[in-house]
Amino acid sequence: MRVSFLSREQAVCRMIASKLADDCNFECTIDDDVIGFCKLITSDDITMDLVVCDFRLIQLSIIDIYELLGRRSTVLPLIFYNDPYPDSSTRSMYWLSQNEKIYDRGNLEYLYPLFEKINAIIEDPGIHPYISLLQPPLPLPGETCEGGGRQLDVRLFRKRNRLQPGLFKLFEVFYENQMHPLSLEELSVHLWGTATRTKTVYSYISRLRQCIAGDSFVKIDILRCAPGYYEMTVY
Repeated sequence: MRVSFLSREQAVCRMIASKLADDCNFECTIDDDVIGFCKLITSDDITMDLVVCDFRLIQLSIIDIYELLGRRSTVLPLIFYNDPYPDSSTRSMYWLSQNEKIYDRGNLEYLYPLFEKINAIIEDPGIHPYISLLQPPLPLPGETCEGGGRQLDVRLFRKRNRLQPGLFKLFEVFYENQMHPLSLEELSVHLWGTATRTKTVYSYISRLRQCIAGDSFVKIDILRCAPGYYEMTVY
């Protein structure tokens, strides 16, 4: 399978390509020459099986890539790996539907396992945060969730910071009670069902602070607001 990447994000595409290359059936190339590529795809001599594009290159171009693909006598599947519209659960089917609309002929379901493989790579927590257009926006200052405080994609936050189960449970308790002081005894009960492990809570709070201090997308403080009381603020 020959896969050609067309993107400004050369480093990101190399990461995706390296994951594909783990399967010896894939051969990948990476380019950013939109005009040269568009000239190339009008030829039936093209030597690629799938084009993986940067949404920013084509969607903002005066060239109608879909019209060019529709002229071809043979199918050349194309997907936008950083199209912000579909979420991870629908992305593979979305890509398949797009190609079926472009060509309106033949059975393209053979592409679905490949699309699932690429989608899984895109969702890899070691790759996803570096792909443009896929990151959910941070809430505006003052925007709050129902319980007060800032909204956050907790699942992605956990992946980015590689929180272990115990630390993530502590994080969830703080997050669900943003800007509300919690005593060490309360935290101990939430974590272990007993109010007697306050010394261990100290240790967990210290480790959690270290784990989340370097997050690239959001700033979080866990502050001692009174003797034996702590609260979380998400900025």
